[in-house]
Amino acid sequence: YTFTIVSYLIGVFIFATIVGQVGNVITNRNANRLEFERLLDGAKLYMRHHKVPHGMQRRVQRWYDYSWSRGRMQGGGDINSALGLLPDKLKTELALHVNLKTLKKVCI
Repeated sequence: YTFTIVSYLIGVFIFATIVGQVGNVITNRNANRLEFERLLDGAKLYMRHHKVPHGMQRRVQRWYDYSWSRGRMQGGGDINSALGLLPDKLKTELALHVNLKTLKKVCI
């Protein structure tokens, strides 16, 4: 009886550990997804506020989706660091769209 009880308790303990680890993996995945969605929403709000053309907004959103699907979406923080995750070409185009009025006023 003692051997059966001890082996049963060990089995329950191992099962509980496995179920707990699976729960942690799911929780972390959801937390990462929420962080990604927060970054994407911040980028959308920034682009909408600065009246970036819809084609450019779509390209940035597609880049975020591509990065998420490839598992490359890391980092975060404020909107500047979120947009800092963009590739250099997209950052340059976005900066041009946002600052074009100011750049046109500069005499060279």
